[in-house]
Amino acid sequence: RIGFFSLNNSKMRFTTAILSSYFFLRITNGFAASHSRNVQTKVFLRNHDINRIANQDDIAISEMIKKNIGDLKSTAAVTVELDWHSKEKASIYIAETNLPTDIGHFRLRAYRNSLDMQELINNEHVGNEPAVIYSSKHPPFGEFGVPVRIHDQCITSEVFGSKRCDCKEQLKMALEYVDEHGGAVIYLQQEGRGIGLANKVAAYALQDIGLDTVDANTHLGLPEDCRHYGAVPSILEDMGIDSIKLMTNNPRKISKLSELGLKIDDTIPM
Repeated sequence: RIGFFSLNNSKMRFTTAILSSYFFLRITNGFAASHSRNVQTKVFLRNHDINRIANQDDIAISEMIKKNIGDLKSTAAVTVELDWHSKEKASIYIAETNLPTDIGHFRLRAYRNSLDMQELINNEHVGNEPAVIYSSKHPPFGEFGVPVRIHDQCITSEVFGSKRCDCKEQLKMALEYVDEHGGAVIYLQQEGRGIGLANKVAAYALQDIGLDTVDANTHLGLPEDCRHYGAVPSILEDMGIDSIKLMTNNPRKISKLSELGLKIDDTIPM
């Protein structure tokens, strides 16, 4: 009996040791896995700033977006008020090339804003290389009353195919008109009315939760509109165009271009 009890006791101790080891490993592995998941979760939350917006309302989300975007200097709109009747050209001609498209055969004419112009604009979110597109069938040089569309870049619509605006359709309409009737499209690198692509996406994010365009920009501390047209008179002068018929539905654009000294004979609705 003593031997039997000792044997059974030995087996019991052995079984207990095995079971203890098994549960210890399960607990340890479970803890390690849980710890790993927690670490991964914390890293994800930290990288994506989700720990700040989880379980919060739309106002908190909008405040986070507002903090993440860069400040846009208010001087971006100054150029609109400038008088460019001076010896220095605001925009300098660089080169011209053929531009075959599905709409028709055009010519693409490239310019670059002068350093003085860039300093006055003082807006890192806009480009400094305007372009002119005109039909090779109807060169507009040395003409007056030329149909001109001054079009601002819209990557989200023209490249990505966004339906949040009709910029792509307006550009297409303008090119079709120029191909048939003559004239030119002056293309300016002013994404999001001059606030830039990243700020435009931030404003879109606020619109997703109910704000309109103006309120979204205002909430983010951005101007409602900081486009500038200071390069336009210089470009038209370079092409010998004395007066234009402006292709637009925007009264503000008519007013700002008139302030720059452009002679607008008429408007063409888009």
